[in-house]
Amino acid sequence: MPLRVLVIGGGLVGATAGLALKKQGHEVTILDKLDAAAAIRSAAASGTAPSIHFGEVQGGSISLYTNGLLCLDRLGLLDAVLGQPHALMSDTGYMKMDGSDLITRLAAPPGKFAYPPRFFLRSFLHGVLMAQCNARGIKLYTSRKLVGLEQTPAEVVCRFDDGSSVAADLVLGCDGIHSAVRKAVFPDAAKPEFWRSGYIGVFERGQEVGPDKHKLDFRRATAGGIYSDAVSGELIYTANCNPTTGAWFVLKSDVEQPAAGAEVDDWRPTTDLPTESKNLARVVQEWGAPPDIVDTIAHAKRITPVNIYDLPDLPSFHSGRVLLLGDAAHGTMPIIGQGFCSGLEDVAVLSELFEKFNDPKDLGKVLTLYDKIRLPRVRAITKSSREVSARLKAPTPTSAAIGRVMMKLIFSIKTFLGAQDAIVTYDYRTDFAKVVAESS
Repeated sequence: MPLRVLVIGGGLVGATAGLALKKQGHEVTILDKLDAAAAIRSAAASGTAPSIHFGEVQGGSISLYTNGLLCLDRLGLLDAVLGQPHALMSDTGYMKMDGSDLITRLAAPPGKFAYPPRFFLRSFLHGVLMAQCNARGIKLYTSRKLVGLEQTPAEVVCRFDDGSSVAADLVLGCDGIHSAVRKAVFPDAAKPEFWRSGYIGVFERGQEVGPDKHKLDFRRATAGGIYSDAVSGELIYTANCNPTTGAWFVLKSDVEQPAAGAEVDDWRPTTDLPTESKNLARVVQEWGAPPDIVDTIAHAKRITPVNIYDLPDLPSFHSGRVLLLGDAAHGTMPIIGQGFCSGLEDVAVLSELFEKFNDPKDLGKVLTLYDKIRLPRVRAITKSSREVSARLKAPTPTSAAIGRVMMKLIFSIKTFLGAQDAIVTYDYRTDFAKVVAESS
């Protein structure tokens, strides 16, 4: 007997979760707070094309490492995803702000794995997932902002700000770092902690710019780059998403909590692109960033202000018939490229648990086993993210220099031993088999 599954949040993880459970025959509905009608009305009033996006999917680059690509393959989505324009990732380079003192971390040992890491443009990736949802008959409703939910032993009833309510056998909270689902089921849980604010931008690779008509691109075209000033805390991340599009992420040194507001974290692109790109290019030039980075910012075709948060570890990802996935469960700083990859692991584990325990009476067992499989792995990811983030900040120039020496040593040892595989080349099936066997 199929379950009525309600997915709250139509972003990358929500769409993937919906596809996974629909494939197994469950009745899936996705609801998102996006007000599509308002976006269309606003565009009509301004005479521009409507900009409709879910959550943060209009952002820049997204990295898919071996662990995430394996999950997509197991979920039957890899071919569709790889059909989108993308770029192979060779490594990530950690540099000083001026591009000097390169410390390299390989994306994966060459030739060892069947799923070489890749960069994508986030909006393209989301587009193919939503197209798959439509093709498979998954219902999607917008303008549904969750305001509360009530559980009984038999079902969950979700209430929305338009006065409507929907009953389900299982609710998946895929609504991001500020999850309304998480607030409803874990009201006493620690709130996300503000880390940094900044800007995400995209640009057209190969575009001829400047008096000399030079082609716009990153100097390190086949790799991710992190340019940072450890003392000031300023940081720039770069990645080419596909043959025609590149992206950057500029993080400021401020540590002040952003002003409260309904739209402060909605990731809306700036409306004054010429002014914003000019001002931001001047700022990073003053930081000492390389000319190629300054150029890509000055000629950006979209800039989006962002705030980044880190969610303190939760003791459990489920309560009753409600399960949190992705950033709603374990959002952290996007410094090691595991945001969507860890969300894909969530979905793959849940999908295989339902495949093995397909009696609706086994729902409680599925959610209990899910926690046992996912909690240790997620702890390892968030711990690594926080450690790498901490190494990029130092109180003095001397400590910054020591920190870079230590980072170089750590990455060299990990590369030699293959220790980084525990994060980027993780195979969820190993933990899945172990936990399921122990529960038998």
